Amino acid sequence: MREPEQTRESPLKYQARALSIFPSGDDFVVSSIEGRVAVEYVDPKRTRASASSSTIAPSTVATGAS
Repeated sequence: MREPEQTRESPLKYQARALSIFPSGDDFVVSSIEGRVAVEYVDPKRTRASASSSTIAPSTVATGAS
């Protein structure tokens, strides 16, 4: 088994509920059980456009539904 390319701590305070990867593979979004989300970049050189999180319906992140 190969070693992971990166390991990192969750940017969220509570347990992660869902993870969604952007089609480009450059970014991903993680949501928590409290309904907050965080956008993370695979490339550590990229800066965060918006590090703040907001509350949304968790099913929106988990399924991509509107």
